[in-house]
Amino acid sequence: MGWTVATFKARWSEFDPTPDATVQAVLTEAARQLDARLFGDRFDDAVGLLAAHKLSISPRGQTGRKEKGASSDPLAQTTYGLELITMMQGAAGGPWACGIGVNGTPL
Repeated sequence: MGWTVATFKARWSEFDPTPDATVQAVLTEAARQLDARLFGDRFDDAVGLLAAHKLSISPRGQTGRKEKGASSDPLAQTTYGLELITMMQGAAGGPWACGIGVNGTPL
């Protein structure tokens, strides 16, 4: 399927105010950072969640942020990142297997 800006914004309407070019750039970046072999048919789901996470941690992304907790994993800073972590654990045993570096940042 793959995400378009329109399908992404239909799924997560909180990003409607975000410029389309920004959403497209982040979707493209997220697709490069994840491995389709690990997610199989859920690859597009993972790309959407990573893109939503990235948009949320940007300076304009206030709506999706969580309060910082005890976790040192940057993905845990947003509700989208937490959902992606759960998906990663189901796909391959955790974020390390999905292009996340030792310090928790995407590779």
